[in-house]
Amino acid sequence: MEDLFRKSLAGLLCLVFAQIAAVVMLFSPDHVREAVREEGAAIQCVLGADTADAVFDQAGRAYGRIFKDSGLEGRLLNVFSDIDRVDDGSGFLARLFRPVRPFLSDWIQTFLLTGYLFLLRLSLAAMWSIPAAALAVASLAHGFLARRIAQNNFDYVSPVRQKGALLMTLGAAYLMVVLFVLPVALSPYAVAAGMLFSALTAGSLVRHLHKRL
Repeated sequence: MEDLFRKSLAGLLCLVFAQIAAVVMLFSPDHVREAVREEGAAIQCVLGADTADAVFDQAGRAYGRIFKDSGLEGRLLNVFSDIDRVDDGSGFLARLFRPVRPFLSDWIQTFLLTGYLFLLRLSLAAMWSIPAAALAVASLAHGFLARRIAQNNFDYVSPVRQKGALLMTLGAAYLMVVLFVLPVALSPYAVAAGMLFSALTAGSLVRHLHKRL
Protein backbone atom coordinates (compact mmCIF):
# COMPACT_ATOMS: atom_id res chain seq x y z
CA MET A 1 0.00 0.00 0.00
CA GLU A 2 2.73 2.47 1.01
CA ASP A 3 4.83 1.52 -2.00
CA LEU A 4 1.87 2.01 -4.32
CA PHE A 5 1.15 5.38 -2.72
CA ARG A 6 4.76 6.54 -3.17
CA LYS A 7 4.78 5.45 -6.80
CA SER A 8 1.46 7.17 -7.41
CA LEU A 9 2.70 10.40 -5.81
CA ALA A 10 5.85 10.28 -7.92
CA GLY A 11 3.69 9.73 -11.00
CA LEU A 12 1.55 12.73 -10.06
CA LEU A 13 4.61 14.97 -9.75
CA CYS A 14 5.95 13.70 -13.08
CA LEU A 15 2.57 14.46 -14.64
CA VAL A 16 2.69 18.04 -13.33
CA PHE A 17 6.13 18.73 -14.81
CA ALA A 18 5.39 16.86 -18.05
CA GLN A 19 2.14 18.75 -18.59
CA ILE A 20 3.73 22.13 -17.87
CA ALA A 21 6.50 21.31 -20.35
CA ALA A 22 3.94 20.20 -22.96
CA VAL A 23 1.86 23.35 -22.44
CA VAL A 24 4.92 25.59 -22.77
CA MET A 25 6.02 23.92 -26.00
CA LEU A 26 2.65 23.36 -27.68
CA PHE A 27 0.60 26.46 -26.82
CA SER A 28 1.32 29.99 -27.97
CA PRO A 29 1.26 32.99 -25.59
CA ASP A 30 -1.76 34.37 -27.46
CA HIS A 31 -3.67 31.14 -26.83
CA VAL A 32 -3.00 31.24 -23.09
CA ARG A 33 -3.71 34.98 -22.93
CA GLU A 34 -7.09 34.39 -24.60
CA ALA A 35 -7.83 31.58 -22.13
CA VAL A 36 -7.11 33.97 -19.24
CA ARG A 37 -9.49 36.57 -20.72
CA GLU A 38 -12.26 34.03 -21.37
CA GLU A 39 -11.96 32.47 -17.94
CA GLY A 40 -11.93 35.89 -16.31
CA ALA A 41 -15.10 36.83 -18.18
CA ALA A 42 -16.74 33.55 -17.12
CA ILE A 43 -15.84 34.14 -13.47
CA GLN A 44 -17.28 37.65 -13.59
CA CYS A 45 -20.45 36.48 -15.34
CA VAL A 46 -21.12 33.54 -13.01
CA LEU A 47 -19.87 34.81 -9.64
CA GLY A 48 -20.36 38.56 -10.02
CA ALA A 49 -18.00 41.50 -10.33
CA ASP A 50 -17.10 41.77 -6.63
CA THR A 51 -16.19 38.09 -6.30
CA ALA A 52 -14.28 38.18 -9.58
CA ASP A 53 -12.29 41.20 -8.41
CA ALA A 54 -11.39 39.38 -5.19
CA VAL A 55 -10.24 36.30 -7.13
CA PHE A 56 -8.15 38.38 -9.55
CA ASP A 57 -6.64 40.40 -6.70
CA GLN A 58 -5.63 37.26 -4.82
CA ALA A 59 -4.15 35.68 -7.95
CA GLY A 60 -2.29 38.90 -8.78
CA ARG A 61 -0.77 39.10 -5.30
CA ALA A 62 0.31 35.46 -5.47
CA TYR A 63 1.84 36.01 -8.91
CA GLY A 64 3.71 39.04 -7.62
CA ARG A 65 5.14 37.13 -4.67
CA ILE A 66 6.19 34.09 -6.70
CA PHE A 67 7.33 35.55 -10.00
CA LYS A 68 8.01 39.27 -9.51
CA ASP A 69 9.32 39.66 -5.96
CA SER A 70 11.63 36.68 -6.43
CA GLY A 71 13.02 38.22 -9.61
CA LEU A 72 12.12 35.14 -11.66
CA GLU A 73 9.98 37.07 -14.15
CA GLY A 74 12.69 39.67 -14.72
CA ARG A 75 15.41 37.08 -15.21
CA LEU A 76 13.30 35.12 -17.68
CA LEU A 77 12.23 38.15 -19.70
CA ASN A 78 15.77 39.56 -19.77
CA VAL A 79 17.53 36.29 -20.53
CA PHE A 80 18.52 37.42 -24.02
CA SER A 81 19.83 40.73 -22.72
CA ASP A 82 21.92 38.78 -20.24
CA ILE A 83 23.22 36.56 -23.04
CA ASP A 84 24.18 39.62 -25.10
CA ARG A 85 25.95 41.13 -22.11
CA VAL A 86 27.89 37.93 -21.39
CA ASP A 87 28.69 37.62 -25.10
CA ASP A 88 30.94 40.69 -24.72
CA GLY A 89 30.94 41.57 -28.40
CA SER A 90 32.21 38.24 -29.69
CA GLY A 91 28.82 37.32 -31.16
CA PHE A 92 29.27 33.61 -30.49
CA LEU A 93 26.36 33.22 -28.06
CA ALA A 94 24.14 35.46 -30.20
CA ARG A 95 24.75 33.25 -33.23
CA LEU A 96 24.28 30.12 -31.12
CA PHE A 97 20.88 31.17 -29.75
CA ARG A 98 19.58 32.98 -32.86
CA PRO A 99 17.75 29.92 -34.34
CA VAL A 100 15.86 29.19 -31.11
CA ARG A 101 15.42 32.75 -29.88
CA PRO A 102 11.82 33.18 -31.16
CA PHE A 103 10.79 29.82 -29.68
CA LEU A 104 12.42 30.54 -26.32
CA SER A 105 10.75 33.94 -26.16
CA ASP A 106 7.32 32.39 -26.77
CA TRP A 107 7.99 29.58 -24.29
CA ILE A 108 8.93 32.06 -21.56
CA GLN A 109 5.78 34.12 -22.10
CA THR A 110 3.63 30.97 -22.21
CA PHE A 111 5.19 29.73 -18.97
CA LEU A 112 4.51 33.02 -17.16
CA LEU A 113 0.94 33.27 -18.45
CA THR A 114 0.24 29.64 -17.56
CA GLY A 115 1.60 30.33 -14.08
CA TYR A 116 -0.87 33.20 -13.68
CA LEU A 117 -3.73 31.03 -14.98
CA PHE A 118 -2.76 28.29 -12.52
CA LEU A 119 -2.76 30.79 -9.63
CA LEU A 120 -6.10 32.19 -10.80
CA ARG A 121 -7.63 28.72 -10.55
CA LEU A 122 -6.02 28.16 -7.16
CA SER A 123 -7.58 31.41 -5.96
CA LEU A 124 -10.92 30.20 -7.29
CA ALA A 125 -10.39 26.86 -5.55
CA ALA A 126 -9.79 28.67 -2.25
CA MET A 127 -13.39 29.88 -2.40
CA TRP A 128 -14.59 26.27 -2.40
CA SER A 129 -12.07 24.98 0.14
CA ILE A 130 -14.42 25.13 3.15
CA PRO A 131 -17.34 23.26 1.49
CA ALA A 132 -14.89 20.74 0.01
CA ALA A 133 -13.20 20.23 3.39
CA ALA A 134 -16.57 19.71 5.07
CA LEU A 135 -17.57 17.19 2.41
CA ALA A 136 -14.20 15.43 2.73
CA VAL A 137 -14.63 15.09 6.51
CA ALA A 138 -18.12 13.69 6.06
CA SER A 139 -16.93 11.35 3.31
CA LEU A 140 -14.00 10.10 5.39
CA ALA A 141 -16.22 9.58 8.42
CA HIS A 142 -18.75 7.67 6.33
CA GLY A 143 -16.01 5.53 4.81
CA PHE A 144 -14.50 4.75 8.20
CA LEU A 145 -17.85 3.86 9.79
CA ALA A 146 -18.91 1.77 6.80
CA ARG A 147 -15.59 -0.05 6.98
CA ARG A 148 -16.04 -0.64 10.71
CA ILE A 149 -19.61 -1.87 10.43
CA ALA A 150 -19.07 -4.06 7.37
CA GLN A 151 -16.52 -6.32 9.04
CA ASN A 152 -14.80 -6.70 12.35
CA ASN A 153 -11.46 -7.69 10.84
CA PHE A 154 -9.75 -4.66 9.32
CA ASP A 155 -7.39 -6.90 7.33
CA TYR A 156 -10.14 -8.69 5.45
CA VAL A 157 -10.82 -6.26 2.62
CA SER A 158 -9.78 -7.47 -0.81
CA PRO A 159 -6.51 -5.92 -2.06
CA VAL A 160 -8.17 -5.60 -5.46
CA ARG A 161 -10.86 -3.30 -4.05
CA GLN A 162 -8.25 -1.39 -2.10
CA LYS A 163 -6.17 -0.82 -5.23
CA GLY A 164 -9.26 0.15 -7.20
CA ALA A 165 -10.27 2.72 -4.59
CA LEU A 166 -6.76 4.15 -4.54
CA LEU A 167 -6.64 4.34 -8.33
CA MET A 168 -10.00 6.12 -8.37
CA THR A 169 -8.73 8.70 -5.88
CA LEU A 170 -5.50 9.16 -7.81
CA GLY A 171 -7.46 9.41 -11.05
CA ALA A 172 -9.44 12.29 -9.57
CA ALA A 173 -6.17 13.94 -8.49
CA TYR A 174 -4.67 13.48 -11.97
CA LEU A 175 -7.79 14.98 -13.54
CA MET A 176 -7.59 18.01 -11.26
CA VAL A 177 -3.94 18.55 -12.20
CA VAL A 178 -4.73 18.33 -15.92
CA LEU A 179 -7.63 20.77 -15.62
CA PHE A 180 -5.69 23.24 -13.48
CA VAL A 181 -2.69 23.46 -15.80
CA LEU A 182 -4.43 23.13 -19.18
CA PRO A 183 -4.63 26.61 -20.79
CA VAL A 184 -8.26 26.48 -21.91
CA ALA A 185 -11.18 28.45 -20.53
CA LEU A 186 -13.03 26.54 -17.80
CA SER A 187 -16.33 27.15 -16.13
CA PRO A 188 -15.86 28.42 -12.55
CA TYR A 189 -17.93 25.43 -11.48
CA ALA A 190 -15.43 22.99 -13.04
CA VAL A 191 -12.95 23.70 -10.25
CA ALA A 192 -15.60 23.19 -7.59
CA ALA A 193 -16.85 19.99 -9.22
CA GLY A 194 -13.35 18.53 -9.30
CA MET A 195 -12.72 19.40 -5.66
CA LEU A 196 -16.02 17.95 -4.50
CA PHE A 197 -15.51 14.77 -6.51
CA SER A 198 -12.02 14.35 -5.02
CA ALA A 199 -13.50 14.79 -1.54
CA LEU A 200 -16.08 12.10 -2.23
CA THR A 201 -13.49 9.60 -3.48
CA ALA A 202 -11.50 9.98 -0.26
CA GLY A 203 -14.27 8.20 1.65
CA SER A 204 -14.23 5.32 -0.80
CA LEU A 205 -10.49 4.95 -0.28
CA VAL A 206 -10.90 4.68 3.50
CA ARG A 207 -13.81 2.27 3.06
CA HIS A 208 -11.63 -0.19 1.15
CA LEU A 209 -8.38 0.07 3.08
CA HIS A 210 -6.75 -3.33 3.45
CA LYS A 211 -4.72 -2.55 6.57
CA ARG A 212 -5.62 -1.13 9.94
CA LEU A 213 -5.36 2.66 10.15
